[in-house]
Amino acid sequence: MSRDADETEIRLATTADAAAMLWKSAALAALALLPLRTHKLLSIYWDTPDFRLRKDGLALRSRRIGGGGWVQTLKTPARRVDTRHEFEAALPGMQPDLELARRSGWRDEAGVTAIQRELRPIFRTRIVRASRDVRFDDGTIAELALDRGDITVEARPRSARHPVLEVEIELSSGSTCRIYELAYRLVAELPSTRLLFASKSERGYQMLTGTRLPARRARDIDVPRKATARVVGYRALAESLAHVQGNVERARIVDDREGVHQMRVGVRRLRVAAAIGRKAGLPSISDRLVEELRWLWSVLGDTRDADVVESESWPQVKRELGGAATTMAGFDASLKKLRDSAHRNLHRTLDGRRFQRIMLSLAWIAALQDESLTAAKHERRARHLAARMLSRRAKRIVSVDIDGLPAARRHRVRIDAKKLRYLAEFAAVLYPAHDARRYLRRLAAVQTVLGTLNDLTAMERTIRLATTKLAARERNTIARMCRNYGGIRKPALETELAAAWRKFANTAPFWE
Repeated sequence: MSRDADETEIRLATTADAAAMLWKSAALAALALLPLRTHKLLSIYWDTPDFRLRKDGLALRSRRIGGGGWVQTLKTPARRVDTRHEFEAALPGMQPDLELARRSGWRDEAGVTAIQRELRPIFRTRIVRASRDVRFDDGTIAELALDRGDITVEARPRSARHPVLEVEIELSSGSTCRIYELAYRLVAELPSTRLLFASKSERGYQMLTGTRLPARRARDIDVPRKATARVVGYRALAESLAHVQGNVERARIVDDREGVHQMRVGVRRLRVAAAIGRKAGLPSISDRLVEELRWLWSVLGDTRDADVVESESWPQVKRELGGAATTMAGFDASLKKLRDSAHRNLHRTLDGRRFQRIMLSLAWIAALQDESLTAAKHERRARHLAARMLSRRAKRIVSVDIDGLPAARRHRVRIDAKKLRYLAEFAAVLYPAHDARRYLRRLAAVQTVLGTLNDLTAMERTIRLATTKLAARERNTIARMCRNYGGIRKPALETELAAAWRKFANTAPFWE
């Protein structure tokens, strides 16, 4: 037995009360349900002592269902959060054999089979799975499963056990849209149920190592230069959504500043991708959903501002200007309290139903766009649309006289520069790399200085919030330090901005 296929599934973290409601939920009432099956799953995950598989984005397990034989599964790096390619093969015993994955169709580009002898078990999961097939009106079939059990790490010094209680919806055949519709209804009905963006293997690795993978950054979209506008629009939305989703679990952790930052960048890119899709004639994001993205972006922005002020801006003020130790100690505590409050609010947001609806709606639209591509014929090339959108965006920026620009207007230019940059990054793959890289590098230099100037403004706003409960004398001391710091930094930054702006304005657009 061997299998080479995409696995598309949605994971939902849930509670015991919600799990008790699952099989009698209204979300399932209108669907055809096949008989309930119950299995015991023992899964053993394998890697080398230096976690070579994890570093290459691979996950390897051997699994036994009940008292049956062993099956090996090798999962390759995810193209989307909900989809990974996997290679399955029957095993004579528990020990995996990477050669079987190669025979199944896996292309061993990383040379991983050379380290077969170094493989060792690193953690295991014991799950009781209750599942049943679900049939939708259009013929789509999915497996709906309720998993109860644990992830166990037995390696010293990090021996640990973590409980598992989650719902999985895996597409067997048909439309991906249907499983997102089911997840949407389940989240709306089952209390304290939310999307789970970390797989069991990712959670096991985190337990084992005490570390998380680096924050998920923006990536180039994978399209040929002659791609159509609709293909580029879909890939831009799918990549931006993966950028957001890939940082959700990190952003839920209070000490993870980069996860919050990258998630916020992903939300901004989503809004740019939505504009591309709309212009390309794809099923598009509604105005209401765009407003929901603005709300999410503002929540992330409040958290990001507090992070930057506490970890970067305020420490720099103290280093350069100093001040009374007692005053600063009181303000440090107030600032930490403000930051912790912002993270708690973000945590509630990411666990709340409003956020789940946003993510599921976006994923449904991305799936609908993907399905719509197969029906399209005689489409225009993406370059035509990209050139028009880029020219319009660039014109709004290069025509600005940056010298002496008021702070509010400069803030608007900063936002326009970000939108231009994200749009240019999506389009860059359609053009010669050298010209695109030079343009993006110079645009990024402008954006960096504008961002630093904006951080000074955000610092003043955040510090006003953090000093509301301090005595007037302490409040005035902190405010004076910040004004003095801004007075020192702004002239140098404005000079740096003028130089970066001239260089950017004189750079030929790569799309012309």
